[in-house]
Amino acid sequence: MDSFDYVIVGAGPAGCVLANRLTEDPAARVALIEAGPDHNARKAIVRIPLAMVTFMAPALAFLGGPKFMTWFTSEPEPGLQGRSMMLPRGKGTGGCTNINGQVFIRGQREDFDGWRDRGNPGWGFDDLLPYFRKLERFEPLAAPRSSRHVRLGPRPLADQVDPALHGTDGPVNIAPMRSVNKLAYAYIEAAQLAGYELNPDFNGPRQNGIGLYTFTQKNGERVTAESAYVDPVRHRPNLTIIGNTKVTKVVFDGKRATGVEWKRGAETGVIAAREIILSAGTFASPQLLMLSGIGKARELARHGIPLVQDLPGVGENLQDHLDITLEYRAKSITPYGISWKALPRKHPPSVRLAVAQARASRLDNRRRWRVSVDRSEQRAT
Repeated sequence: MDSFDYVIVGAGPAGCVLANRLTEDPAARVALIEAGPDHNARKAIVRIPLAMVTFMAPALAFLGGPKFMTWFTSEPEPGLQGRSMMLPRGKGTGGCTNINGQVFIRGQREDFDGWRDRGNPGWGFDDLLPYFRKLERFEPLAAPRSSRHVRLGPRPLADQVDPALHGTDGPVNIAPMRSVNKLAYAYIEAAQLAGYELNPDFNGPRQNGIGLYTFTQKNGERVTAESAYVDPVRHRPNLTIIGNTKVTKVVFDGKRATGVEWKRGAETGVIAAREIILSAGTFASPQLLMLSGIGKARELARHGIPLVQDLPGVGENLQDHLDITLEYRAKSITPYGISWKALPRKHPPSVRLAVAQARASRLDNRRRWRVSVDRSEQRAT
């Protein structure tokens, strides 16, 4: 049985950060366990921002997107006429940062202060700001020339950002849009005419208003939790990364967690640890707790799971946001579209690569199909 000081279950953003920080102590032995593949950050399908559309499009599954995805399904929703919702999550080292839209938003000051005021000292916005700053390389301040093309108000973007609220030497590069669609500026102008105030920085003093997002990108490429936090420390001898391995249960000695059970294909095993950290995400962490015997006693009994601790809140009170897409047919290629004619105008380098890969994959699939047909005909004759 392998033994570590810390076992981190889930290599999404939280797990990657913890792996980086905990292994700063050379005496701490750390295992990072992930259900999906490792070494993802340099793969084109992850690195190219536009490739995110392939993760959720069944017709583009041949590009490899599904192996980075886990799909959960909601219970029938009364507010959606009884329909169930698909709940996508990232899989693989980097987690959801491999598949997300890369929009960088910290959250409202009021939310953090609300946590503090409800009895959680150290969780107010001012308490967390040093950590927000520590993770950032905020490009409009670190490299002001990078945002010269962004037109938000009469002054350059860098002059409208409060440096006290941002970091400039952190591991996660936060970049402005590399190219701004004309319709975005038209939308901003219309919103201001409707009475909304211009906001050049949604991670600044306030979040209300109209403006442009910043993104977890560098040089037009996606920045993931893996590339920012894990890849720079892979060489540390006290870090062990275990990919394509699913944790199925937390092992307890009484009410003390002592290890985890894992499964990889037909293999199973146990890893012991002084401390277990669950960072498997909003869905998988509470699910794993319940499978391990921590949750509402009545619910666990219904599924035949031995009770370790009756904790009714586990697995309940999920709050999510709806994502609604409105589609319009346009005669111009100015809007952000997915036609072959429009795409190269939006992200020329990345799209050319994506299109080339798609065409190459289709040709390869056709060749394989033809070979398969030829062999079948040969066997038939």
